[in-house]
Amino acid sequence: MSAEGAGTRQYLTQHLCGERYALPLSRAREVLRYGPLTPVPGVPPSIRGVIHARGRVVPVVDLAVRFGRPAQEPTPWTCFVLVEVDVDGEPTVLGMMVDAVDSVVELAPEDVLPPPPFGTAIRTEFLLGMSRLGDGILLLLDVDRVLAHHELLAAGELAARELATPGSRPGAGDAPA
Repeated sequence: MSAEGAGTRQYLTQHLCGERYALPLSRAREVLRYGPLTPVPGVPPSIRGVIHARGRVVPVVDLAVRFGRPAQEPTPWTCFVLVEVDVDGEPTVLGMMVDAVDSVVELAPEDVLPPPPFGTAIRTEFLLGMSRLGDGILLLLDVDRVLAHHELLAAGELAARELATPGSRPGAGDAPA
C-alpha cells in the first residue's frame, strides 16, 4: 500500500493488453494523445523513444514491452501518461505508453488488497495492490518500480549484449566478416 494517507484515494485507470491498470492520480502529470516518437539508439527495448512535451524531452516507456508482452501497434486511443519519478535523486518526467486511458476512480484503503504471489501477467513487485472494480480486477501500479531507472538500464545493457553476441539470435553470425 502506498503512503499517501489514510483516506480515499483517486486512481487514473488505463487499459493495456486487455487488462485494466491504475496508478495513483497524484503521480500523473498529464495525459497526451499518441504522437510521433523519436527513436533513440542503444536504449532498452521498452523505451520506444522520446517525445517533446511542454519544452522538455520525455522518454516514453512502452508498458506492454516493459511487462514482457509484444509491442502493440498504436490505435486512435493509444496515449502517453506522463508521470514524475525519482532518477538518481532528480525528479524526472517519463511517459508511459498505454492502449487507452479510461477514468478516475476512488478507492478506500480497505478496498485495496495486496497482490497475490502469482496469477498476474506482470511481476507482482510492480504492483501496489489490486481492487475489485465492477466485475473485474484493477491492478494498481507502483510507478516507481515499473519505471525504475536502474532496471530499465540493466534491461537495455542485457539486450545490447545479447544482440552483440554471435549466435544469440537466429541468423546471427551467419554473415561473412
